[in-house]
Amino acid sequence: MAALALKRSGIPFRGDISIVLTCDEETGGMLGAGYILENKFISGDMVVVEGYSDQIVRAMPGVLQLKIISKGISSHSAWKWKGVNSVEKMAKVINGLSGLQKELEKETYTFPGMDYTTVNIGMIEGGTKINVVPDLCEIEVDFRVTPEHTIEEIYNRVENLINQLEKEDEQMEIVIENIPEMQTEPTIIDDKSPFILEIQKACNEVIGQSLPVVGMLGQTDLRWFIKNGIPGINFGPGNPEKNNPHNYDENMGIDDLIQTTKVLATFARNYLSGY
Repeated sequence: MAALALKRSGIPFRGDISIVLTCDEETGGMLGAGYILENKFISGDMVVVEGYSDQIVRAMPGVLQLKIISKGISSHSAWKWKGVNSVEKMAKVINGLSGLQKELEKETYTFPGMDYTTVNIGMIEGGTKINVVPDLCEIEVDFRVTPEHTIEEIYNRVENLINQLEKEDEQMEIVIENIPEMQTEPTIIDDKSPFILEIQKACNEVIGQSLPVVGMLGQTDLRWFIKNGIPGINFGPGNPEKNNPHNYDENMGIDDLIQTTKVLATFARNYLSGY
């Protein structure tokens, strides 16, 4: 709607606006934004990707996703000592990851909106029947890695944790596998970027004030644009405190939608028409 309003205004452009509607963002973006950018189907000076209407996001975390597998030995539960319970061994890993989260929370972080690197055990599966000692248990773990860390550093800390647990328990057998689809290093643009200054100018025109420039712990398709040489920010209608993202009753505030549309139209007008 912002692009349509600007076109209807009749103001002459010194460039183009491309609206890029892509799939696959929630599962890595390889088939959407990643595909069109890696294949050079689109180019540009800058990009605005989905975000929030009350702040400008200039930094996003790296993402590391791991599958951790505990291997045991199956037996009937009446003769439990003949087996090795993979779920009980995995419990030690989960406790260790909880300890790692507490360590990370105490470390120093510098980006507003990115309080610390997070560790989330999002999935668990194990066992075949209640009266059978389980020989396999798997968890999938999502790490949102702030710019103060690297993906390699966090992976090494997980690996060292598990190596120590295996030394303490000779019956433990743990395998770590990467889930590569979402893995990426943190993405950042400078807070003094001309791009941010232009968005702030538009915000001042429309709402009479500048917005906070922050980081966020979510990831978006912006990483594909930055990787392919197109700087950008996250800015768009919505507020994570009000809109219940990824939850029941996910919604959009009409006032946020209208305000953001006005800001984006003003930003594009200024940039493309020399205001």
